[in-house]
Amino acid sequence: MDTELIMAALWFALGAMSYKLVAYLMNYGRSALMIQHTVFGLLLMLKYYDKVFQAEKDKIVQKVKEDAPEATATHKLLDLTLEAWRFQSIRSIKNYLPKKLQPLVSFKSWDEAMRYLNKTEKGLKK
Repeated sequence: MDTELIMAALWFALGAMSYKLVAYLMNYGRSALMIQHTVFGLLLMLKYYDKVFQAEKDKIVQKVKEDAPEATATHKLLDLTLEAWRFQSIRSIKNYLPKKLQPLVSFKSWDEAMRYLNKTEKGLKK
């Protein structure tokens, strides 16, 4: 009888530990999937705003050229602003992810992020 009780307790303990392990892995997988979808949505949004900013930049440069033809730094200033915005956007995405899930985001620059976005979009269209 004692061996049956020990075996039952052992099976119970193994079942509880395996349940805990499977629950942890399932939660981790669900979190990873959620992060990937969120990052994809954020990149789509940033890509859209980048296009809008590019279009507005051209309008601003035209307006400045009309108002002050000698002003040449406006174009460079707007390009620097755009680069700073791009850098900060990518940095913010990576910094606000939980430490365990940061390796899921493999890009470090705007160009890498746009390549990731294009590759993901192509994968979804198949």
